[in-house]
Amino acid sequence: MAEENEHIQKLISARDREVEQRRKVVAAFAQKYERGAMENNREIFIRIQNTIETIERAIWHEKFIESKKPGPFVSPVGLGPAGPGAI
Repeated sequence: MAEENEHIQKLISARDREVEQRRKVVAAFAQKYERGAMENNREIFIRIQNTIETIERAIWHEKFIESKKPGPFVSPVGLGPAGPGAI
């Protein structure tokens, strides 16, 4: 595997920490239902998952920047063309 640049390495480390936090929250879902705790854990899970997805997009974008490909690019989340000249 090619050596990743410093920005990508930091993003990957941040993502890995968030994944560990997500796993801890999911473990709490497996516990007996407690009113309020389940709802709180759900909100935490959603925030963590959104953070992970945001970091994934940033990793993709850093790799795109590093590749120095000119012209429009396609979003990693399948939203279609994005970039100069996109409609």
